[in-house]
Amino acid sequence: MKEEKKIQQSDIDDAKVRLKPIAGISPLVYLPFIYGLAACFVFFVIFLYPGIRSRGSYLAFDGSPSTCAVYLDGNYRGSTARKFFVKAGSYAMSVEKEGYTASTKQVVVGGRLFASLFFPKISRFTYGLSAIDGAKNIQRAYAEYSSWSLTGKPSTLYQVPVILSEAVADYFRSEEKVKAKASPFPFAVSDFISDIAAATQSSELARDGLRASVLLASGGSPSPLGLAAAARSALDVLGKDAVGGIWLKDLILKKSKKTADLLQKLPSPKPQALKPAPKPQNFVNLGPQQYLIFSAGYAAMGGEAPSGSLAFYSRKVPSFGMARTEVTKGQWASFLAASPEWKLENRSALAENGFIDDNYLASFNSGSPDEPITGVSWYAAMAYCAWLTKTSGGAYAVTLPSEAMWETAAAASLSDPSSLKEKKAVWASKEATGPSRVASLGYSSIGLADLFGNVWEWSADSYLPYPAFARGSGSDGASEFLAGPEKAVRGGSWANTADKTDLHSRGGLSPSRSSSFLGFRTAIVQR
Repeated sequence: MKEEKKIQQSDIDDAKVRLKPIAGISPLVYLPFIYGLAACFVFFVIFLYPGIRSRGSYLAFDGSPSTCAVYLDGNYRGSTARKFFVKAGSYAMSVEKEGYTASTKQVVVGGRLFASLFFPKISRFTYGLSAIDGAKNIQRAYAEYSSWSLTGKPSTLYQVPVILSEAVADYFRSEEKVKAKASPFPFAVSDFISDIAAATQSSELARDGLRASVLLASGGSPSPLGLAAAARSALDVLGKDAVGGIWLKDLILKKSKKTADLLQKLPSPKPQALKPAPKPQNFVNLGPQQYLIFSAGYAAMGGEAPSGSLAFYSRKVPSFGMARTEVTKGQWASFLAASPEWKLENRSALAENGFIDDNYLASFNSGSPDEPITGVSWYAAMAYCAWLTKTSGGAYAVTLPSEAMWETAAAASLSDPSSLKEKKAVWASKEATGPSRVASLGYSSIGLADLFGNVWEWSADSYLPYPAFARGSGSDGASEFLAGPEKAVRGGSWANTADKTDLHSRGGLSPSRSSSFLGFRTAIVQR
């Protein structure tokens, strides 16, 4: 066997590659042609094909209000807040926003054929929507601002949108205000800041509220004088009592050690001893319930914040009556018999209108008729109150109790509200699978049952994280103009433990929420 020849470096150096002619055409001819064809193809793919395949423009918008929906031929395509691509053509374009008159016009969108991948065509449009009711737009913005406050502290996953300050800016930019010389802003800067503080529970959200306050103080155009006026009003609101210190502690306590040390030195709020305080008087029968009447007076409120901090304040309450027990399944059955629109078979229609969720009356057909009704939304509870008012007649109207009414009655049920040791209630246990019959553990010393435990109870009020700041003539002290999107619930349920719920425990839920842990009791006020 012959030994194979080893390849040497000299063999590699001497090796040559020779292309053969193709169809008699020399490589010196066809290679430049192939390279040129490839270059043309790359040029076509990069510079021409994108413009041929998706010829169109990015639409950009300038105008007010700043964020609106854009519809092309009746189909939603994007927001005026950012550019979006549209293929070339003729469209009926409508710029719309709730609370404003829509702007509709026919537009022709062109496109760039060459180098559109690198230099896309941008078609700019201007618009200006007039506010139908600028004040109502502020109301909607405040409700949305409040709802973001209830989502908790922002993180890297989501940021709080600028809502309230944009609404204030839009109010002053409104063409209707310029042309018609609309009435001044509905309230003063200090009142507005009070409502903002009541709904704010994160420093990130507070920035939007501060900017809104500066815009309001400046008449829509930020200025040093407006900033000074807003700062002065904010200091006035936060410096009235120790509640401002609690608010600042909750919002910025962890920002820096120096700030934390300073805020820790602020005085802690204490319960307010007020005269005259509401006092229990006599019982009144109305419909299926008996009510304990309380005199008018000033309620000392705990003002529990989401952080657990107590920010004590007072609230004036009229003379009112509190039902001795929660509304029962048997009483609710009478309501359904007279109000078929709230029956289970109409669940789809009620849900479509936003009055209930999927848990509406989930356990209504089980248990005893003496158990508290659960699975009812705030809207359903209010409908029950309206029905009872209509059928009962007389000098009283039936309603849900305000937080001040509820806390007044709960405190009066305890001989020593500061100790909270007398809470007769159905609390969490191994045996509990739901609420017990109303008053199954008896009545308090003043004759009320189940204010603690058994089921959480709807109140008439909007939930505000810091109600001590709220102002106005509403039952909860909040402004009649501004209100949050959730309703306050009080009292705890059969799934809570006694050490986790007390006189001041409160929370907020969507008014359409229906839960097996949630019911309600009624109150009465003079017509």
